[in-house]
Amino acid sequence: SGCKASGGKCTECGANYALLSGGCYNTQKLPGSSVCTAAQNKGQCQTCANGQSPAGGKCPACTEGCVKCAGSKETCTDCLAGYYKTIDNKCVKCTASSGDNNQITGVENCISCAPPAGGSGPVTCYVTQQKADDGTGGDTGGDSTNR
Repeated sequence: SGCKASGGKCTECGANYALLSGGCYNTQKLPGSSVCTAAQNKGQCQTCANGQSPAGGKCPACTEGCVKCAGSKETCTDCLAGYYKTIDNKCVKCTASSGDNNQITGVENCISCAPPAGGSGPVTCYVTQQKADDGTGGDTGGDSTNR
């Protein structure tokens, strides 16, 4: 890794290693390659995995839910699992509604989805996650009494 350390943190890295959060990460293997795919000049990132241009050798983050963005951090080309991409290239949680007048509606407990084919209605949900048992051991109908 060619880590040149100072105060317990790397300050410079060798060839093909990116300086990320005080450590040297291989740009050809995970987890380093998920942030930076090419580095030079003592660990300065040259090519960001998310499509952004490096600033000062570091990769700016895309907006929430966005894995890859083009041009601005707001223009998503690929969303994280649990998000869907809107027609204006934003990533929205599968459980949330979006669009003018919320024409796309989220689906409760949905963790993998796609936007609706027609551009309005509920998201197409592929995987849902069941709510965890609240541990009370019964219904919450309100018919119990406290004494």
